[in-house]
Amino acid sequence: MAVTATVKRFRQLGLNGKTVFLKQNGTYLGRRRFSTFDVHLYGCHGFYAEVWTRSISGCLCWIEIADEKTVADNYLGNVDVKGALGM
Repeated sequence: MAVTATVKRFRQLGLNGKTVFLKQNGTYLGRRRFSTFDVHLYGCHGFYAEVWTRSISGCLCWIEIADEKTVADNYLGNVDVKGALGM
């Protein structure tokens, strides 16, 4: 992933700033579970961001940029192409 000005700016934001940025600019792409967390994936301006929340409480813990390999490894295996096509 090329580090763009948008990625640099996003990394400098605090948790609240990242939340607002994703709400205004991001596209929700999916969810996965990891241990006691729900991890929500967003696409935004050419990069991916994961929003980590506690599964039980829904408490927002952190937001981080995810590289393309992480996204492919953690999300694409959950896609049911046949089911989505009604097969």
